Amino acid sequence: MNSIMPISCLIIDDEPLAQELLSDYVERIPYLHLLGKAQNSEQALRLCNQFQPDMLLLDIRMPGLSGFEFLELLQPPVPLVVVTTAFREYALKGYEHNVVDFLEKPIFFDRFQKAIHRVEERLGITRRSNLSTYDEQGNVNLSSKLLSVRVGRDTNNIPLESINFVEALDNYVKIYTIPRGSKPILSKMTVTQLENKLPSDAFIRINRKYIIRIDQTKRVTANSILLFSGEELPIGVTFRDAVRQTLMQFD
Repeated sequence: MNSIMPISCLIIDDEPLAQELLSDYVERIPYLHLLGKAQNSEQALRLCNQFQPDMLLLDIRMPGLSGFEFLELLQPPVPLVVVTTAFREYALKGYEHNVVDFLEKPIFFDRFQKAIHRVEERLGITRRSNLSTYDEQGNVNLSSKLLSVRVGRDTNNIPLESINFVEALDNYVKIYTIPRGSKPILSKMTVTQLENKLPSDAFIRINRKYIIRIDQTKRVTANSILLFSGEELPIGVTFRDAVRQTLMQFD
């Protein structure tokens, strides 16, 4: 796998739950590096001066100075800004401040990913992946990222971005999707047949029973892989070298 160019960021939000959600989203994208979190503009200014991040995830309504007032205090080079707020009326003013994207709360992960893609474009970063393709407006194009499987007498088209991992059950496969708790999809085929239908730069088989989506890997040990969804799956002995070579960036 190609090396990943990191993007450093700060979360600036006075709501603990919003900080926690954004921290989880950042953690789920391997090339994002969270430098710190701030609850007000004073803390944010100190962190910006200390770390000089590439990107800010910035709330607008905060104690003391607003997010926009905070931006006016920053010295060049100013980080790229993704606004996160529950107030839609700030959108126009946000773009007047050269904001890259505007995320209206509640923020969902797929929309967060689109914002990060726009940040990448501003930074001149291009990542080759069969998993994520976008149109000129930055919207996900699902036409090239669907997995077609038979479920009973029907055909299901499953977006690849929704697949977490796959489990083999004799001549069937059980496809687990995101978010955790969604009902798995059972299809009659072997795990090898399914493996051959998945893009090799987005999915990897880790033993005779399991295939995982690479970017859902949270931690790799000598014998297992921990996914962001919480499952810890064993690495097969014969698969170990290939798995560690592919996933070494997550160690």
